[in-house]
Amino acid sequence: MDALYKTCMNALYEARKTLTSIVDGREGVATTKDEPLTKGDLAVSKTLKDYLLKSGLPAILTSEEAGIIHSPYQPLWAIYFDEVDGTFNYERNILPCSTVISAFNYSSNLKFRDAVFAGVLDHTSDRLWYALKNAGCFLNGIKVQTSKNKKLGKRTSVIIDHGPCSKDVERFLEVYASTWVRNVSSAGFHLAGVASGNFDAYILPIQKAHELGAGYLLIKEAGGTIIDFDGNLIGGQTFDFNKTYPIIAAANSELAERLRDKIVKKIN
Repeated sequence: MDALYKTCMNALYEARKTLTSIVDGREGVATTKDEPLTKGDLAVSKTLKDYLLKSGLPAILTSEEAGIIHSPYQPLWAIYFDEVDGTFNYERNILPCSTVISAFNYSSNLKFRDAVFAGVLDHTSDRLWYALKNAGCFLNGIKVQTSKNKKLGKRTSVIIDHGPCSKDVERFLEVYASTWVRNVSSAGFHLAGVASGNFDAYILPIQKAHELGAGYLLIKEAGGTIIDFDGNLIGGQTFDFNKTYPIIAAANSELAERLRDKIVKKIN
């Protein structure tokens, strides 16, 4: 476990060094996906791939940009990473962007509760959130907790990621009316911010699994909770890299339920 922790932590720093060393990293690259891609994404992808392969960890390696990179015969762990989470922010040189790594004890039926390491490194501020299973959540080496806020109101800071959920915005109007909604368009940063109490909650109907894996462990170790829109805890749900999840990440279960009550149910 110590080798996994050290390798993942060092990988985050290697990503940071790569991103700050390339002069034209913010330059866009053509892609078939309806998402921005930069030279920075590709450079960090290569750095993390090379570093993690060289480490020799018996782990399945999967990335946002490259998909499955390595699949050993008898893996002990599964490691997922998002090279630059918040590429639009990075490309435009605004707001946070981060590298996100999550690691799980390997299982043929992986659950979010199998997460054993999570790391989010914000490249705009050098803030590093990380968590180890049953050991706590840390921000720059200092143990942190969620805000513990259970109430709605204008002193309640809620993130709703406007970009991915723009088609669903009407569902969240009551949340806008009953809290102070913000958005910085970087899922890893949003989830980490809930863990350290910078935000009280974060809502997204289409959260990517690999970022959620990191966020789950950060928030759980900090005393918070993540549920889906039906009120089910995320921890026992199957981790599917190719799936997105509707989530409410909150400082505690009480606040999560209050926010869930404000979300308008879809009429099929």
